[in-house]
Amino acid sequence: MEFIAGKLLWAVMKPSVFMLVLGLLGWILLLSRKRRSGVTLIALSFCYYLLVLALPVDIYAARPLENRFPHPDMPPATFTGIIALGGSMDLRLSADRRLPTLNQEAERLISFVDLARRYPQARLAFTGGSGAITSQPITEADVARAIFAQEGLGDRPVTYEDRSRNTYENARFLAAMIKPRPDETWLLVTSALHMPRSVACFRAAGWNVVAWPVAYKTPARGTAGMDLDFASKLWLVDAAAREWTGLIAYRLTGRTNELFPAP
Repeated sequence: MEFIAGKLLWAVMKPSVFMLVLGLLGWILLLSRKRRSGVTLIALSFCYYLLVLALPVDIYAARPLENRFPHPDMPPATFTGIIALGGSMDLRLSADRRLPTLNQEAERLISFVDLARRYPQARLAFTGGSGAITSQPITEADVARAIFAQEGLGDRPVTYEDRSRNTYENARFLAAMIKPRPDETWLLVTSALHMPRSVACFRAAGWNVVAWPVAYKTPARGTAGMDLDFASKLWLVDAAAREWTGLIAYRLTGRTNELFPAP
């Protein structure tokens, strides 16, 4: 129930939707003769979208998350294994088309496959079930298994965790399967934006992983390459807000021991 409630609440509270709801509420107030309140809400909604379009709000919201764990030049000289987090598949399309279908976080799997090829001695693990409210005919682990086979990793043993629905469960469920020892070193591959919350969850599960961030959405500094792709900017602000909210919520509910983990 908590999982479903969180999903439904975020669907309404993410900035792009919340500000739209405020604007619509403003129009309703105008029609009900509460003109001042209506104009205020409409103005707030309009100003938010204008600021996101005209200013690099998306970059400033996301970059502190992406820069928190720098990408290493090389993995540690010796390490035990590599973990890939889910979140890079479109399960509905994958099931409907009967083909593995990836989303904008595809670099998680691309980097995992690259590392697996470069370090054949490393143990491999993937964690991801389904983050959807409704049941899905397949899991992210199913899609990952098909992709790894296509990429020539079919003969490599991979530990697949397929029950998790969120980052907290990713870490807990996989740790229960792997039972990592304190002297082991594991690389954690996930999007740079998602890395702080992921590291916090794995540390709380007793697993001190080495961050391997990928799929960057912002420049390391400045606003080079900033464009006016409104949909992309809205998406990135929402994604950053989700991570900041998740960091706070996980800490307040005791799921993690750190508010904003550092290397």
